[in-house]
Amino acid sequence: MGCCESVPEVVLPDPSGPSVFVVKKKGAFSSDFKVLNEEGENWLLIDNDGCGEKGVVSGKLVLENYNRHDSKHGDKLATAAVIVETKLKAKHEIEEDSDPDDSDEETEFECKLKWKVVRRIVIMDRAGAEVATVSSTIKGKTKAEVTVTGGEDGQPERQTNEVESKFKKVETSLMAYGAEVQLGTAPDDFKKADRTWDCALFHASYDDRQGKDHTTIKTKDGSDPGVGLLTAFALANFCHPFLTMEHMERQALQRAKSRAQPQN
Repeated sequence: MGCCESVPEVVLPDPSGPSVFVVKKKGAFSSDFKVLNEEGENWLLIDNDGCGEKGVVSGKLVLENYNRHDSKHGDKLATAAVIVETKLKAKHEIEEDSDPDDSDEETEFECKLKWKVVRRIVIMDRAGAEVATVSSTIKGKTKAEVTVTGGEDGQPERQTNEVESKFKKVETSLMAYGAEVQLGTAPDDFKKADRTWDCALFHASYDDRQGKDHTTIKTKDGSDPGVGLLTAFALANFCHPFLTMEHMERQALQRAKSRAQPQN
């Protein structure tokens, strides 16, 4: 929770006008995020209340500053309600290689997972007024194979894993201040972790750093920087096609591995 964050010696003023933010996780075991300025100084916090690491469950995000006053929380600059609906359909198969001439018996445990994740993220300004909505539908299918070799006659068991995914549908839209906002994203390959989004309110860039990922957000003239920051952050981290696919691949692989475990 953001309330547990220590207050910097110098509390920076709230952003005004076009601003540049760098958003990183607070720590390896935290679901909250710290917001830095271009110089790497702590500026703001994003308190993740129940959304999980990849926004796979419903919850709330709160953007706040370090002005504690008499509270353990800072002033709220923007809030986002994250509503997530996930549909899964799984099929499991087991295939055994019973070739008597093969000394290493091999068994394949396969999970085919069809999935659809629908997200609706409503962003509110510091006064609590609803000002923006992100709608996202990501649909695909994943096949995970766990191959178990050996394990007979005292030989150690060997296990190899393979996962493959395919997107069937990726759609994202943004409404802000009562009007639809044209939203561009790149690259075209949705299996890429590094991704950018651009619109009239902000430019956001998600950078994959092998467990130390961060999002750089540049809000544009004419928009509330707090609203632009939280909208861009929610879009880049919770509506990211690659991150959604990555989560589903873990789900499929876990299901296949559970079938590969020895049954008592």
